[in-house]
Amino acid sequence: MRLEKISDLKEILEYIKEQSTTFGNLIITVVSPFVQDEFVTTLFQLVPPHQILIVTDKRNELYIEEIAKSFPMIETRLAECHNGIVHTKLFLLDWEKGDKILLWGSANATLAGFNKNAESISWCKIPTNVENGQKILSYFKLLWQNAPVEIKSHIADLGVIQLLLPSFHMIKQQDSFDRWLEEGKLFDPDKYKTTLPDSVKTVRLKIHLKKDIKTKELANLRGLDYSEQKTLSYNKFEDVPNVDLPSIKDYAVNTTYGYWIPNQVIVWFGNSQPKSKIREAIESKVGELIKYIETNREELIKIFMEHLIAFAKDKQAEGSLTEYFKSEYLLDDNKLKIGFIEDDLNMQLDRHIEECKTIQDQTLEIHDLFPIRFYLTQWDKFALSFVKFISLSGSKKTGLSKIFIDRTQVKDVKQGKTKSSEGQLSLVPGIAIDWDKQSKDFKQMLEQLRNKDWSAYRKSIHEDMEKELSKKLDLLL
Repeated sequence: MRLEKISDLKEILEYIKEQSTTFGNLIITVVSPFVQDEFVTTLFQLVPPHQILIVTDKRNELYIEEIAKSFPMIETRLAECHNGIVHTKLFLLDWEKGDKILLWGSANATLAGFNKNAESISWCKIPTNVENGQKILSYFKLLWQNAPVEIKSHIADLGVIQLLLPSFHMIKQQDSFDRWLEEGKLFDPDKYKTTLPDSVKTVRLKIHLKKDIKTKELANLRGLDYSEQKTLSYNKFEDVPNVDLPSIKDYAVNTTYGYWIPNQVIVWFGNSQPKSKIREAIESKVGELIKYIETNREELIKIFMEHLIAFAKDKQAEGSLTEYFKSEYLLDDNKLKIGFIEDDLNMQLDRHIEECKTIQDQTLEIHDLFPIRFYLTQWDKFALSFVKFISLSGSKKTGLSKIFIDRTQVKDVKQGKTKSSEGQLSLVPGIAIDWDKQSKDFKQMLEQLRNKDWSAYRKSIHEDMEKELSKKLDLLL
């Protein structure tokens, strides 16, 4: 067997094109811990295979499912090994009536892997008329079988070198606790806000002073707010529409890698089509506030000016207004520019309306910190932090933590209820965790969640979250 090194990716691609023209259908088998959709798209554009199999680590299950949806000729298999992720990178190019080419090296099935690591990729033709060649092809043929399949290691004798084809297990897709975590998203709560700022929830008019008010009682007497330094303001709360919304943080879990939320919550809070109730609530309530400002503009300014003029009269009695008011607000030392101030207040309301419209039109997006793809030790650290947060925050009356614990909490047997074999009752069959233990064993709790039937629990927790969220939204819409 002749061993080649790739110095230029175009070299092998041109070879593949030439072979495909001569020998027809191409079948590609890929073994890679990571797979990129751009890599698969580029591959199909340059050298369209008749069929392709992708074998990847189980941590990529959701991602590879999305890729397969875009390409009907792709088959996928999930793999696991005992010492971490499936780290092997192998590529078999098999023409129906032509050569069999094996590529291996350091490149994942990603564009960056081939474009930047081409110097560490080798390839050779596999002779089909000798025993060594047939053993290599048999190894890859096993990969096309349906899981579960145990793939045993094999030493591929390539003449110049011997290549170890590794062992691993191909596994079925599972509706497991870990898969549920992987379907969720990590996000920065500061970049995803479903609660609106006070500047949008209330109507506020204000005027800036040169110095702080010494006689605070005077401001109170005149109906003005002095809480901000060097500011007199009037906050209109009465008749302003309530725009408080359910917070996404109520359904989030603060893990060691960031806030995590279930995939179902992303659908509820996101700008999905049709629009989610959260999106409708924002548009509706902020729209009411815009209408309120536009309808009551003159009255709002009139009330503020009455308070301000009354305050100014008290200061006029003491002498000059210049001690407190900036020159831009004064005609002379002791007289306000009424028209100028009213114009300024109108501009404040205009800016308020524009801010409301910006929030009304904004797209609510989840800002991922990174895809949930970890090495095994990192994943366990992530999963353990999830369980720990749930356990320590279970006293909350609303949100995911409360729902989670209510569904799995160990309960006493009362009122003639059937007693389980373990003497415990749980709202989800098969899952019963004592979250209230004084000495909490989070690893044990995690294993309990992993070893039970997850499909029933997934359904029940999503139903509970949807009911709770719907109750809150019904009060808004």
